[in-house]
Amino acid sequence: MRKEELLIYQFTNGSACLGDWLVLRELSINKKIIVELGTDKGLTSILLSKNTKGIIYTIDHNMDNTLKNYLAKFNIKGINYDSSEANRFFDDNSIDMLYIDADHDTEETKKNYDKWFNKVIKKGIILFHDISIVWPNLIEFYNSYIKVDNRIKEITISSILPEYKDLKTVMKIVEKL
Repeated sequence: MRKEELLIYQFTNGSACLGDWLVLRELSINKKIIVELGTDKGLTSILLSKNTKGIIYTIDHNMDNTLKNYLAKFNIKGINYDSSEANRFFDDNSIDMLYIDADHDTEETKKNYDKWFNKVIKKGIILFHDISIVWPNLIEFYNSYIKVDNRIKEITISSILPEYKDLKTVMKIVEKL
């Protein structure tokens, strides 16, 4: 199945910088279903919840009830499950945006991508976090597997917004969020 207009976005800095947050904020506008693989403290899901009236699911095999209950305050559904197996809870072509930030092992990342690919709508978005020098195995995975995936007609790799080193500029941008 070809995803003619699927947008693939790679975060290249390996951490949640202001540029990442701004990109996520823009991409989440008006999305109906967003799924995040890999929750950590839930900050990315909370950011995504600020810009969408849709449903956000965040999946992590280490999620406890305290985190689930906290995320529920932001209308986020936390799922304590292995990310590569939780795809069974979603229909094909049902997810507008998929954010892959779970296990950073090459095989696990490939497994997540393959198992979740058909869950994303035709004009959907798949985001990869940590495709950076911090995780060189994921750079190799991205270049050798994602870029040559024949299920995708066109891959758009957007560049990270400039890093803002001037605190006044950062504060002005954050105030607008």
